[in-house]
Amino acid sequence: MQLPETLRSVIEGLVEGQSIQDLARHYQALSDRYRREAAASSLQIANPSEALAYVAARLPATYGTVSHACNQLAQTLPDFTPTTLRVIGAGPGPAALAALHAWSDSLNAVYLLEPNPY
Repeated sequence: MQLPETLRSVIEGLVEGQSIQDLARHYQALSDRYRREAAASSLQIANPSEALAYVAARLPATYGTVSHACNQLAQTLPDFTPTTLRVIGAGPGPAALAALHAWSDSLNAVYLLEPNPY
């Protein structure tokens, strides 16, 4: 799945000038923590560097997965026209972006809840 050009440009702008090795190291630390911690109650992303690594490495895949699900739902239920979206644990918002893309004509309110400050 191709990312929307605007989203791809934003991600590229955020990581511009960043070391690929540093991004990979921070992403690996984040992935290791995800695998170690059974409780989702702890904030997983520990610092801005890990947040950036997440955006570079996982946001595109998450966006693609949710986008596919939204498009399948829209095809299966063409009369489904949500007007409000609430995302709990939104992170940087890939699910909301995908839903907004799928239902741009009907969604008029989007609420994101993310306790992590990064």
